[in-house]
Amino acid sequence: MSGALVVAGVVVLAFACLGVLVMPGALARLHYASVSILGVVLVAAAVLVRDGASLIGVKAVLVAAFLAATGPVLSHATARAIYTRAKRGRR
Repeated sequence: MSGALVVAGVVVLAFACLGVLVMPGALARLHYASVSILGVVLVAAAVLVRDGASLIGVKAVLVAAFLAATGPVLSHATARAIYTRAKRGRR
């Protein structure tokens, strides 16, 4: 079970990285960057399934929770900066 979760997480992260590399604009790239949170959650779930509620399992869950909480904030701040810069360039 944990192996399947790791493979699923790595596949999601690989597609997210590929999307960031392929997309033409910065705002389009942000969509794929936000999908990577799902991959992190899947890998953390794999660690939790394999090791249980041990120290490493708790750390994996905390890292996934931190990334899930800060990812949208980072995406919003980046998108706002891109929008502000583009708006300033139109003047």
